[in-house]
Amino acid sequence: MTDDEHMAIHRGSGCFLTDQGYPNVAEVRVKALLANRVCLILEARGWSHVAAAEATGLDAEVFVNAERGRCGVGDLIEALARLGADIAITVGEAVEGERGVALVRGVEDDD
Repeated sequence: MTDDEHMAIHRGSGCFLTDQGYPNVAEVRVKALLANRVCLILEARGWSHVAAAEATGLDAEVFVNAERGRCGVGDLIEALARLGADIAITVGEAVEGERGVALVRGVEDDD
């Protein structure tokens, strides 16, 4: 048998995080998107972690952890609010027969 004959192909679920075995996919996805927003704001302003800390009154470690994906959702929301971002959380009914989803969108995503 060749190596190709031993290779098994598995169809993914359509969600990389689920396929990698993350038990809390919605939280991981939301944290990643919120952290990305924090990083984009800092980049757009040309701010270091220290500059962001001075401007917001938060510890620089919050911004370091955001960049490394090690912040909680609450810390990320606090950082975004102190950076001047508006945050709207909407809870609605899921489509019948489907699980709910967690989304993070910015105004520029409305296109």
